[in-house]
Amino acid sequence: MEITTDTKVKICGVTNPEDAALVAEAGADYLGVVVKVGYSPRSLRAEEAAAIFQLEGVGKVALLMEPSEEEFSRIVGLLRADAVQLVGQEKPREVERLAQRGEAIIWKSVHLPPAGEGDSVSVSDILQRIEAYREAGVEIIVLDTIHKQPGGAKYGGTGLRSDWQLARRVVEDSPLPVLLAGGLGPENVVEALRQVRPFGVDMASGVESSVGRKDGAKVKAVVGAVRRFRG
Repeated sequence: MEITTDTKVKICGVTNPEDAALVAEAGADYLGVVVKVGYSPRSLRAEEAAAIFQLEGVGKVALLMEPSEEEFSRIVGLLRADAVQLVGQEKPREVERLAQRGEAIIWKSVHLPPAGEGDSVSVSDILQRIEAYREAGVEIIVLDTIHKQPGGAKYGGTGLRSDWQLARRVVEDSPLPVLLAGGLGPENVVEALRQVRPFGVDMASGVESSVGRKDGAKVKAVVGAVRRFRG
């Protein structure tokens, strides 16, 4: 997947081939499929996801959480994904081992707290982590929102937006391209682009009619808004 200067659109949490075709027809750059992530209501088994990854005309990204090397290879081999997005708390040395296998382009989620809860966040610490991931072989960062709740944290797919001023500071100095995720939809994607200036935007619940089902009108509205955006 060639990286260009055009603002990218990724529609994530795709759960079926029909929605995948809808996303491709709308002109999105990437679609994301959550694979074996227990807390996500959009998660599929790898065998269920395989039909989606047969689609042509759009970049396909498999979202995995802290996979073993064996599981990583099995899923990548089955799906033939264009990229794998690691969404958990994978350490740079663990990411490096996966990247060195040469089986898939690696993206990495980095998480911010929801808006209003970021007073203790260190941008310099986040940038150091991103640099460590770059050195480990990561090619794209997805800046998503973490939701801490009883029973464990939910890393992304929360429908919550982060502090965009904080996100802008990360984007400005990041050594890697950054997709902004978390609480985005047709009603605010242009404002997010204005405030954060990311490499691209990534959304799931903001373009759904119900959990796991995409709304064609919303997907088209988002893609159209991003394509028309000129700053």
